[in-house]
Amino acid sequence: RINDSVTDITVASEDSRGGRLFAYPTPIILPPDCYWLVSDPERGFDSRYFGPVRREAITYRAYPLL
Repeated sequence: RINDSVTDITVASEDSRGGRLFAYPTPIILPPDCYWLVSDPERGFDSRYFGPVRREAITYRAYPLL
């Protein structure tokens, strides 16, 4: 659930080279000042695999080019 909406997020069992991937244990309630990063495309490497990220670890902001 994200903001009380059920969200279907898939988790891959292996990377593009066939290496094993382990999903971060869920469900999780995010601690204060933490973010759950989800990338696009769906097979991106994000919080589904490494967990929440503390706010102070985010040092830059991405902006769309188009």
